[in-house]
Amino acid sequence: MGTCQYTMYGSHYMDEPEYTDKWSMDMQQRQEYYRQWTHGGLKPTSTNILRLISELEGSYQLLKYMAFDDDMNTIEQIKKRYYKLYFQTAKQEREQEKEKT
Repeated sequence: MGTCQYTMYGSHYMDEPEYTDKWSMDMQQRQEYYRQWTHGGLKPTSTNILRLISELEGSYQLLKYMAFDDDMNTIEQIKKRYYKLYFQTAKQEREQEKEKT
């Protein structure tokens, strides 16, 4: 499961490749790093799913404040799906972690 470290330059998720200087990477390392920003390139880990849920929560709040009730209800349904996926994924990650020890 990825954990987040905060630095003065932002956050770095531990499940991402640990390259401090992206310009010192060789071409293969650079391609591996940037592959995560293509369609389907980001792993659906519990950390990444929580990042998505956070964005959905923010959208939900803005829709609520602007009284876009139909869209707010749509986002609510989407959030429920991803919360369910988060708990399933987190459970699987914990079980995999136990098997390693």
